[in-house]
Amino acid sequence: MKYEPMMDVVLLQCEPLYGWGFRRGGYICMCKPGYRYPPWQYGPFLGIEIDSATEEEYRNGFDCVPVERMYST
Repeated sequence: MKYEPMMDVVLLQCEPLYGWGFRRGGYICMCKPGYRYPPWQYGPFLGIEIDSATEEEYRNGFDCVPVERMYST
C-alpha cells in the first residue's frame, strides 16, 4: 500500500521537515499564492496534525481561504 498524506494538493504546497526522514507526519503544508490560512490557524499546517486528524477534522480544518473571500464582508 502506497503512503499518501491526506491533503488538498490544489491549494497546499507541502515540504519535508528536516530531520524527520520518511516518518509519518514529517512535512508541513503551506497555502499556495493567492490563498491564506483561515483566521484560527497560526502558520503552516503540520503534517503530524493532518495525518492524525479524523475525517471530519480533515475535511473542515485544513482549508486555505482565497484572499479576496477572506476579507469580504
